[in-house]
Amino acid sequence: MMQRASRRYLIARNPAPPTPQRGEPPHLPSARATGAARPVPARRKAAKPWLKFDSDGVFAFIIFAVMLLGSMLFVSNSMIGAVLFAALALAYTVTRFSQLGEILASRWLILVIPIFAFLSTLWSQAPTETIKYSLEFGLTVVVGLLLSAAPRPKAVLWGMFPAFALYVIASVGFGQNVDMGTAGQVAFSGLTESKNLLADIASTGLLISLACFVAGIEDRWPVRALLALMVAALHGYVLVEARSAGSLMGTVVAVGCFVFLLALRPARLSVRVMTTVSAVIGAVFVVLAYGSVLVEDAMTMFDKDPTLTGRTYLWQRAGDFIADNPLLGKGFSAFWLQGNPDAEGLWAYGGIQARTGFSFHNTAIEILVHLGWVGLFVFGVTAVISAWLLLRRVMTRPTLPLCFWFSVIAYDAARLSIESLGTAPFAHPTVLLFTAFGVAYAARRAVPVAALSRRPGRPAPARALRPAFSRSAFRPSRFPL
Repeated sequence: MMQRASRRYLIARNPAPPTPQRGEPPHLPSARATGAARPVPARRKAAKPWLKFDSDGVFAFIIFAVMLLGSMLFVSNSMIGAVLFAALALAYTVTRFSQLGEILASRWLILVIPIFAFLSTLWSQAPTETIKYSLEFGLTVVVGLLLSAAPRPKAVLWGMFPAFALYVIASVGFGQNVDMGTAGQVAFSGLTESKNLLADIASTGLLISLACFVAGIEDRWPVRALLALMVAALHGYVLVEARSAGSLMGTVVAVGCFVFLLALRPARLSVRVMTTVSAVIGAVFVVLAYGSVLVEDAMTMFDKDPTLTGRTYLWQRAGDFIADNPLLGKGFSAFWLQGNPDAEGLWAYGGIQARTGFSFHNTAIEILVHLGWVGLFVFGVTAVISAWLLLRRVMTRPTLPLCFWFSVIAYDAARLSIESLGTAPFAHPTVLLFTAFGVAYAARRAVPVAALSRRPGRPAPARALRPAFSRSAFRPSRFPL
């Protein structure tokens, strides 16, 4: 009797598993035995919204729209545009204030440039103006570095795209022509008085539109891709009508570099490195062997005179100014000032009635006049190191934004000998150049914190991500090259 009672007790405590349902493996307990709910079929993934808000993208649109359209909106008082840019830059800096120190600390090498420009106040021939413009230049550099640290780099591209698109559309609708040379020819200058400025905007907009076209294909946005392609065609038309040989040559180099890097993305690292090294060697050979011929052909295409529209005379006069203080120069932005007899003479020579907005049309000469050989060394070393680090990132992880920003550097490098780049405050070429430099030091994609610190076999908690701007994330990446 006792044995039967204990047997019934054991059966009640450990009932036999029920017969497995259809589709359940016989060696596993069924869902009914464990009491677990049956798996629910996965629902179809919701469609992505066509337009998504991103603070970095919105700021990129606003700040570039102000830089591009400011000359048109604030014709009577250009100071309004500068104040508006400064206010927007400060507002964006405040929104990223908690990460500002970490972003700038990882890019300390780039900050050496604006710091040296500010220190030139000590020997400047116009210290008040040097303080003003160096602070504006430093704020412009900080804006570029903040954009380079955006968590979603593609959002920055899509933010810049409508700003350049709106400008080129307004230029086509309300633009004007300017005289070119002494043969009575005209060139399209759009909303500005300078055809070279319009050509530079169109070239940059063309490169941005091509990047957005590829981004639209990658992210499966056919409408966006088609829109970007149409805007790219409009940029190309404006570029040709502006008749700027320098911008056209730079565009050919930049677009070729962009397509080349995109084509190497599916290849292995070793193949990308060897192909890139071969391409660089070939490009250097072509420049050394046929560079002068290519420049002459470009000048002939656009009916340029042998003096490059008066640039040779500017360079001759710049040599005299450099000799006055070859080591440290005249001070940052201390030359092109009203009241300076040397600047007044060159404005009169170039027919610049506004007596502002002029340059030596050569980046190295511009830096030598204002900051001397020491300043040129600071600029040169920083630019070479940043470009090298960015190229290493492109080789190891050739994402679309990285390929685009290296193409921006290639575009500027092709125009260094005929344009002054990287020193103008509140100017879109300066923001773009320092954004490209800053991307070389950008953080890798966020990594789950628990994946780095949890014990083996223990699942990571949901949404436990490393902060986007952690101290270690913004150190220069080390690459196996």
